[in-house]
Amino acid sequence: MRRRVVALLAVVSAVCAFSALSYAAPFEDLFKIEKITGECNVQTPGNADFVAAVDGNAYAYGTKIKTGRKSSANIVFSEGNTCRILANAALVITKDVKDEKLKSINLDAGKVEISLEPEFHKTNNDSLNVVTPTAICGAIGCKYSIESAFVPKEDMHVVVGLCDEGEIHIHGNGFDVPMKGEDGLTISTPSDRSFIRLKSIKGAYGVQIHDSDGKPKTVEMKVGSAIKIWRTKSATGNVWIVTILITAPDGSLVEAITRNEPISF
Repeated sequence: MRRRVVALLAVVSAVCAFSALSYAAPFEDLFKIEKITGECNVQTPGNADFVAAVDGNAYAYGTKIKTGRKSSANIVFSEGNTCRILANAALVITKDVKDEKLKSINLDAGKVEISLEPEFHKTNNDSLNVVTPTAICGAIGCKYSIESAFVPKEDMHVVVGLCDEGEIHIHGNGFDVPMKGEDGLTISTPSDRSFIRLKSIKGAYGVQIHDSDGKPKTVEMKVGSAIKIWRTKSATGNVWIVTILITAPDGSLVEAITRNEPISF
């Protein structure tokens, strides 16, 4: 009898341990702001003014958030799924109109650090994107950070994406970057979006682009490697002329690609 009890307890413990590892808490209907340091202001949907955020309060999706100098705050989507907002950040947290499971952090400026349960995307179908002026970052259970800044002097939007654990996908016009473990890159583009530069700053990974025939092509990136993409309109105005330069860490040219793409109206 005692052996049966011990065996049963062992099975129950194993099941509980497996559940704890494989189950991820679904995102709540509202997100919570907590652990505020310094200045954190919110503009809730339907209101014209920003007011001080209240530590521990829940807020509706569509709320705009700003942090001040030497300030920070934590966003809690659900147990174990959080986002830390650092100083001088400006962002909006939204949910998709057609798919309420899809949430987005629309990051205009500043830095966010995301921490998600490893199985959150698999067990409850929640999705979280960080949307920036240069690219969209989608997460698949991980820890990562995204920083966005605008450099007026150069008219350049610069985004830094760092994957610390797990897996993320950063994609934009003409590129897709799956990153795992400890990978990182910068993405730069001017306001008119005519040019974009991807530069590896950490790790080794492949960037997916299209070759001169429009077929998928993977470019292996090392620290210092870069991909530069220009898009200009043809004389007729109905075709994009896409030019891609791939450079090695020492700046030397690895490959040049040119192709035409129809412009969708």
